[in-house]
Amino acid sequence: MFRHKRFVKQISMNACFKCASISNNFFNLGCVTESMEDFNSNKEALNRELELFMAKLEELLPRYNSLLNQDKLTQIELAELGNIEHYLIELNAKILAIKEMLQEDLFGHTLDIYFKLKHQYLKGDQSAKMKYVRMRTIFQEALNSGVIVNWN
Repeated sequence: MFRHKRFVKQISMNACFKCASISNNFFNLGCVTESMEDFNSNKEALNRELELFMAKLEELLPRYNSLLNQDKLTQIELAELGNIEHYLIELNAKILAIKEMLQEDLFGHTLDIYFKLKHQYLKGDQSAKMKYVRMRTIFQEALNSGVIVNWN
């Protein structure tokens, strides 16, 4: 038997919120202080969580489609369809929020940190210099590889 409430709770708790918190904690280039091993470990953990999320979603969507395609639904099935649909709408909003956070972080916040570090470096702050040089190198590699496009 399909246990919708437990299933939905499991998806939201294990994937969506952890994805947002892990992304926020480990992918902000200006604030990462962990070693490369820590980054790789965190990256692997995030990838496992995303794979789990996709697997759970792949279990939920066929049930949703099955209920949608039925001509006559019982009251229980109708309630289940409504719950799934409502949850998918919430899930879509969370995914969009994660995407927006990543876009802002990658293109806005990171550039803001970059220029603040540059300003501090030019004033003589040696710790800012190390971070600035690291970020400049990352940006240069991204520009050279075509990941970032300079439109100027």
